[in-house]
Amino acid sequence: MQFENILADLFDQNAIEPIFCIGIHCSQDRKNEYGTAKILDYKGRGAKASLYTRFVMEELLPYIRKEYNVPSFKDKSFAGFSLGALSAMDIVWNNPADFIRVGAFSGSFWWRDKDQEDEDFDEEKNRIMHRQIGEGSHYAWLKFFFEVGTQDETADRNNNGIPPLRCCYDPGFELLPRPPRPVGRESDRPPGTELSYRCEQGSSATAGARAIERPVAQ
Repeated sequence: MQFENILADLFDQNAIEPIFCIGIHCSQDRKNEYGTAKILDYKGRGAKASLYTRFVMEELLPYIRKEYNVPSFKDKSFAGFSLGALSAMDIVWNNPADFIRVGAFSGSFWWRDKDQEDEDFDEEKNRIMHRQIGEGSHYAWLKFFFEVGTQDETADRNNNGIPPLRCCYDPGFELLPRPPRPVGRESDRPPGTELSYRCEQGSSATAGARAIERPVAQ
């Protein structure tokens, strides 16, 4: 992803303040290390997610403060891709006093405790992260950033006629007060670009989504 170059360019342009960025290595056992710490998925995946959370909260952050002599940060954010996004969301949601923002890129929010083919599968009850949000408290200071691309997935997981990643807001994800509607149509975009939807949610009572155009990787 060349984060070092991206951050250096932004810093040189005075687009961001000085930032301390940590990248955590993704091992081959990511389907067990990532996930939701309190609940396994229906295949028993995510068995080490609680250990991963403990590593971040009890080892990594204290190490950074000590090794780099940083007693505290102005604020902290956690972001990830795919299962890493699910894990980031789980960690931030369950440790709201330690973070301000979470970034979820193509998040695996399909993570569920029952096979969707089971007759009694319920979108509202069996998607783990969705249920955590629905049953949790509201933390006004937390801000959420979601991004997906139209090329990520086309399968209609819940058979509602809407490909789940056509918009970054998943109809089953009851985090926002109301589903934001994507702006723009695919027919409007210039040749050679793909439409990617982003939505951000803070403490306000309204939420929106905006479409951005970015070159398709060759």
